[in-house]
Amino acid sequence: MRVELCGDATGPTAATGFGGTVDLDLHLARRGTTPEWFDDLDCDYSTCKANRYSRLDWGYADTSLSKCTGPGARGDAADSCPNPRLDIDNISDSDECVPENVNLDNPNDGDQFRVMVHHYTSTTRTAHPLVNVYCGGELRATYGSAPDLVDGFDEGGSRNGGDMWRVADIVTHVDGSGATDCTLTPLSPPGSTTGGHWVTTDDSSF
Repeated sequence: MRVELCGDATGPTAATGFGGTVDLDLHLARRGTTPEWFDDLDCDYSTCKANRYSRLDWGYADTSLSKCTGPGARGDAADSCPNPRLDIDNISDSDECVPENVNLDNPNDGDQFRVMVHHYTSTTRTAHPLVNVYCGGELRATYGSAPDLVDGFDEGGSRNGGDMWRVADIVTHVDGSGATDCTLTPLSPPGSTTGGHWVTTDDSSF
């Protein structure tokens, strides 16, 4: 399973007209394990990079180092590949406009996850995040693409604050051969009857 975050105001080439690059961070929670966003069991830049001293442990075995391909291979994964893992932080690990990716190898049948995008930048700047979710190597859904842009996503707050877009819930399906698929449920504000994007400010509750 792979979750990918893109944005129209991230990376150096997007800085012009925004007063600097907007720092958006990808978060993945495991339902029933992660108590709230920014907790030590929330997979993000602070817990899910291979070069962090305290790796996130969701109970999945590490996988072969050959799985650590792409930009994330630059981490200190020397013997095995962390599972889950954040391949790259767009701000601290790259001078290019590249997406952030969280990868999880070999999930269990019925495991449940939630995706969140955080506006980390400490100043007010508008961004339009876009999230892709892949299961079994296939793109299963895209959220935040035109004309369904995430509007009003402009309040940065560093860690624990600012705008937070709760994107979708994921349930993985694994058959007898080990092939992975998933069911995706886009998230709307609680109590909403008209849909829309579930964006809160300064609220790290799950």
